[in-house]
Amino acid sequence: MTHYILYIIIILLVITFIIILRNSDQTNTVLSSDNKFYSSALSLNGKYQSITEILSDSTTVWSTFNSKKFNTQSIYDTNIYLFGITNDGSFQIAMSYDSYTVYVYQTGNWTELINTQLPVSVTNYISLSVDASYLTIVGKSNDSIFTSINKGLTWISSNAPRGTWIYNTMTPNGKYQTSFLSVSTTPTIKTGIYMSTDYGMSWKLVLSLRRCNYAYSCISESGKYQVAIIGKYTSLTSPYVYKDDNLLVTPFYNGDRISYGQDIYTSSDYGTTWTKINIPIFIIEGYEATITDWVSVSCSPSGKNVIACSFMGGLYGSDDYGKTWTQIIRGSPSNGTWNSCNYSSNGSLIVTSNDIYVTIPKKNYLFYYILIFILVLIFVILLIK
Repeated sequence: MTHYILYIIIILLVITFIIILRNSDQTNTVLSSDNKFYSSALSLNGKYQSITEILSDSTTVWSTFNSKKFNTQSIYDTNIYLFGITNDGSFQIAMSYDSYTVYVYQTGNWTELINTQLPVSVTNYISLSVDASYLTIVGKSNDSIFTSINKGLTWISSNAPRGTWIYNTMTPNGKYQTSFLSVSTTPTIKTGIYMSTDYGMSWKLVLSLRRCNYAYSCISESGKYQVAIIGKYTSLTSPYVYKDDNLLVTPFYNGDRISYGQDIYTSSDYGTTWTKINIPIFIIEGYEATITDWVSVSCSPSGKNVIACSFMGGLYGSDDYGKTWTQIIRGSPSNGTWNSCNYSSNGSLIVTSNDIYVTIPKKNYLFYYILIFILVLIFVILLIK
């Protein structure tokens, strides 16, 4: 009997070592392009990934499972931005920021969500829960916030005031949501950060901001921790000025320290109160500058680890819920631009720049090391006996 047990232990050890060796081959995935990688989406479990590659008259969507083989599909529209992807990879939603057409991925294909199905005149952003059981859409002009519980087939109005809503984020289960009101159509309604604790049905102002031209935010899995980046347009003189509908980029000028109206806020009480964080000074293109033109921010499920990318300023990270920041990759106009970043529950993250896409898998072999230790210990004990 002892010999049979020893044989079983040896087989288990071999299988464990094979698993470790196979996982060790999952190195960083890098794709390069002569075009432009614009946006990315990563499922919460880290298994499904999609990115958009912008061509002259269309967009190619690259999709993969566990960073193995990429499949591509074309959407004949430009500047397609991915909003999210479900945990099983079966549902994705995206929009063109040129035509403002919304597209959904179901049953293996991308199709247009016709305007008559949308409750807003012009869509600005759509967020989704981990299984797409909840969708929230915010409108660009004199619109409100609407939710859907059937993947966008029908929409339910909320009590959010009318105006220009610019961003929305939600917890994986959809219960806690944060939105940003940029322009109010009613003088008595204040702009700023609004919170919902009932799946987007009712909204409450939690932080009044006089100027809130664009925003990006992330929220922990529980909803307790949040980081928000708020931007406001500022008139500055600089040889490096880039403008579009969403942001103003002024990275550096004559070695001066430049700040042009971006603020970082953190919350550790489910969005009830917010604290403004001092933006640190970094070296960019040989000059001192504040973190510039952030265009994406994402956090780990716990909310402790946060990553953000700056359009021309590189990548930045925080390991204390967004309170302090370090420079991961130094940015400059010569290094290209950075467009999006995403975290998953297994610690993997993906980032896209103008001409490169990188996925960085998190490898955790602690379970297998413990299993090997236990098996070897049993093996030795049986040999001694």
